[in-house]
Amino acid sequence: MSIEELLTLAKEITKEINFKRQQLDKIESVLNQTEEEYVFEFEANYARARKVDFPYVAKLYVKNQKIERKFFDFEKAYLGDERTVFGKYKAKNYDIIDITHELYIVLCGELKKIELKTSASKALVYKFVKKEVELEELMTLVKQESKFFGVLDELKE
Repeated sequence: MSIEELLTLAKEITKEINFKRQQLDKIESVLNQTEEEYVFEFEANYARARKVDFPYVAKLYVKNQKIERKFFDFEKAYLGDERTVFGKYKAKNYDIIDITHELYIVLCGELKKIELKTSASKALVYKFVKKEVELEELMTLVKQESKFFGVLDELKE
């Protein structure tokens, strides 16, 4: 092939790659709009006198390249020293949820606990939220006693 033919071919390939990227962006946009939200219920009791952490639920997200928490606002009931926090919240597949210092991932409408044994495992979760690692890598930390792990391959397709 001559140099001119190679340049023409390179331009055609670049044009095709750009077209495919636009298609992928459109598909991703549609998927994000149609992604199903799941409703979860939360209820926790605690006694103020025992000095335990106030129960909370928060979704992890990225803001200015840092991990932030969006806390869900729940109803509170008080009687003497006893407190109850309760309510509903929504989350989508692959959202990371912090429930009073324990991390969970939403998979097929279920909350699955993420086993945090080291600070490196917590860093891996944060990298997932920042989209720096793939789901497969994060799944090494999730308890694998669920029937949904066979479904993950189908979801990826």
